[in-house]
Amino acid sequence: MPERFTLSPRTFLCPRMRMPVIDGEFSEAKWSGASRSTDFMSRLRDGQPARLKTSLWMGHDDGYLYLAVRCDEKNTQALRRHCTPNNARGGMGMGDRITICFDTSHNHVAFRSFTFGPFDQMEVFEGSYTVGFRDGPDSRWISIQGSLTEKNYCRSAARVEEGAFWSVEIAIPFESLGTKPPSRGMVWGFNLSRYSIWPVSTEGNQDPRSTGDVLSAWPGFRHRSPACYADMVFDDDQALKLSVLDLEVPHYGENRSPIRFSAPRESMPMTVIGRVRSRANGALINPGLETALQSTVDGFLEAEMVWTPFLSDDTNVLDIEVKRASDGKTEWRGSYDLGWETGSLPIYYLHQGESRSVPCDPDPGDPDFLRKKAEFIAGRQPRFRRINTSQGAPSDFTLESSDGLARFNLMEKGVTDAMARYIHTLYENDADRLVGMMFFMGQSCMMRSNSIYDPAATARLNPLSMLRLGSGHCAHHSYVMAPFINRMEMGHTGKYHKARLAMIGGHCLVVVEYRGDYAVLDAKHCCMFYTLDNKDIATLAEIRREPEIVRRAYPHWILPALMTFDEQYVADASPDSFFTDGYSYPSGAPLA
Repeated sequence: MPERFTLSPRTFLCPRMRMPVIDGEFSEAKWSGASRSTDFMSRLRDGQPARLKTSLWMGHDDGYLYLAVRCDEKNTQALRRHCTPNNARGGMGMGDRITICFDTSHNHVAFRSFTFGPFDQMEVFEGSYTVGFRDGPDSRWISIQGSLTEKNYCRSAARVEEGAFWSVEIAIPFESLGTKPPSRGMVWGFNLSRYSIWPVSTEGNQDPRSTGDVLSAWPGFRHRSPACYADMVFDDDQALKLSVLDLEVPHYGENRSPIRFSAPRESMPMTVIGRVRSRANGALINPGLETALQSTVDGFLEAEMVWTPFLSDDTNVLDIEVKRASDGKTEWRGSYDLGWETGSLPIYYLHQGESRSVPCDPDPGDPDFLRKKAEFIAGRQPRFRRINTSQGAPSDFTLESSDGLARFNLMEKGVTDAMARYIHTLYENDADRLVGMMFFMGQSCMMRSNSIYDPAATARLNPLSMLRLGSGHCAHHSYVMAPFINRMEMGHTGKYHKARLAMIGGHCLVVVEYRGDYAVLDAKHCCMFYTLDNKDIATLAEIRREPEIVRRAYPHWILPALMTFDEQYVADASPDSFFTDGYSYPSGAPLA
């Protein structure tokens, strides 16, 4: 997750309108009953206004959601016809297009998207797959998934006005979105992106082959990031509009999050509550604390919302609800999947900042050993943050400790050795050093700092470059941590650890040669597996003899895979190194 998770979503109104004729003959008069939005931002220019003007019209009736998009383009001869999944040249992502995404449950996780091109192509994405497509106005809908064979997914018609624009008109049945017609005040998540492969002018554009403009999501986020979609409100221009939700770094324990709404009408007493539930079974874990929203002098309603995640190998979901105090009627509702790490005890301590005193190393016989050990190891290292040149750093990829005693320039040759030595000096034994390195890489400014980026692009980088960029993928966490461990001495012998990646149960972990076997480290989740007597890190052999080692920690789901894992899978592999077949990011930056 990003180091600080702050949302400032936009809100769009979807009014009730008469059914337009979907024939491609776009005119503003035909769409006069719809709402109109034009303020697109550039993904490649840090949220600056888009170079090419794009306009959206949106409305609905009881059966359909209607949209029209007009994309201004003087050089219509340069429009690139993208191809459909049955064509070996590629998919819809190869040409000019718009992509519209809907999060109909407003849970900021699931979405369905529709992609349209200027030559009447259409592609529908559901879950994790493209489920169907159409290529040209005279072709029939072709289903990739058999269950959707003859489904009328939507009607659309595109048009190219030479030297002026291309447009598409769309009618999407609510049935095909898996939802009933929305009631007044209902909120969906919504995003619209435009991609121009051959822009009219390349002047000042660092990448002349591709531009991406977004209407509702944050610039920099891909369209498959529902946490950052806009709110789309049906029929109610007086509805509450979420202005700010600051979750900071969600962690195990009590969280206090500022939340603010705009109040377009005279405000009445309202309350906000944040409930935490399990994504796996929907069970309510923490009912939350109802808090009154207070009016501000500038016309907003705000409160500090108190909510508490649970410690588990399950995923925490935060449900937020705003109700009128007078009759309990819901005025706004949304859900946020907080990920597994929110219930992680070690990450909780990593995000607590500096303690007033360094925690003591617990005695192995302490009944609360795991909690106190996590507190001790995390407490021995200060919290780090990323700083850039505008803050006085030597590069835009610099880590600085909160106590001011350590700074690592990730663009400086030899920085990996310096970081490994730093962790080595914080602890007195190899077990604490290994877990300490895992915790160090678990700090939010490390790999989690930019988890929004495309995992496929990140995977092409070498480990240090991957750390500069950041990623949320377990394989990337492990890929970066393993070579750092391999640069850390064992005791003071002058010999170095040997760590490798291992895929166990579909999850990537780091295994380290340890006490004649392998110790298991989970760089993504910061799991700690200690022997039952708490005297050392457990090895694979010890875990298999005593499965309670995993059951008393987490995540439980990995236990069957650990019990059957074949050590030979990694025994012949070379320890992971910074010098691998990966690209350097930024270009020309040192590899280690």
